[in-house]
Amino acid sequence: MTDIDEMNVQVRDILEKMRIQESTIYARALIEDDLVGLWRKMLIEWMYYVVDYCRLQRSAVAAASYFFDVAVRRELVHGPEEHQLAAATALQLALKTHDSSVIRLDKLVKLGRGQFTEKDVVRMERKILETVDWHLHPPSAYCFLQQYKRLLPNTIGTTTRQMISNVTSLASEVTLTDHNYLAYHPSEVSYASILMALEMIPHDDLPIIQRQCFLLRMSTAAQMDCKSGAVLEAFERLKVSMESSPKFTTLTETLQKQQKQNARDCRKYYRRRGSYTSAVHDRSPRHVMVRLMSG
Repeated sequence: MTDIDEMNVQVRDILEKMRIQESTIYARALIEDDLVGLWRKMLIEWMYYVVDYCRLQRSAVAAASYFFDVAVRRELVHGPEEHQLAAATALQLALKTHDSSVIRLDKLVKLGRGQFTEKDVVRMERKILETVDWHLHPPSAYCFLQQYKRLLPNTIGTTTRQMISNVTSLASEVTLTDHNYLAYHPSEVSYASILMALEMIPHDDLPIIQRQCFLLRMSTAAQMDCKSGAVLEAFERLKVSMESSPKFTTLTETLQKQQKQNARDCRKYYRRRGSYTSAVHDRSPRHVMVRLMSG
């Protein structure tokens, strides 16, 4: 068995367990109340602000959103003040289990601007722990993305991988803050995020053969079909969500800069070898995903 085959088997086994968990132990439910959905959006955006300011793991926000959603679904909170308490507690709990650093409790209370006390956080944490029955590792979209990226071809360069990470990072944030994406499994949302990256990255930076290789590995190792109704629905919804995001313009500008850097690096490499031509990369349609998924 080759190293690639062994890696594919390992990823397949991990993903199989995670997909079972997302449908059973960590199954999520839609939030029917739009007002609660709005509170949720603002509070998760606040979580991202806190972890970015404190230089903590953004992936912890995904776990925190799960704990928060459980508190809402099980009616542990009522009103905006208690929702804020649940959000702060959920973030603290997620950092304890998904990061090597946490926010000191007194600082967390200060961030709450007098809406809750340290004792309130401790009590809410106990309620959440009892409600989730100490299941503290939900398989989030970040977890699935980590495994999916292992299936990317080794021939993809560093700059292109960074381009994929930039797109999926914004996609993860957009989908996590919008309660409508609770209608999909995290495995489906994360695949839609990867497909969005394949859609946005030009063919010069990600040739069609590399895209096809990845889709094949996703089908065999991850057991995920890019033509799945849920994946395609999430993908189309994600297009609209990302284009509506205030950060979308910054993302496109970053991708353009990285594309230029990729082109410069490519020219330098082939000039050193004395064999550079303008047709180094395989050509593919601009919106290659449309073609690949309809084939």
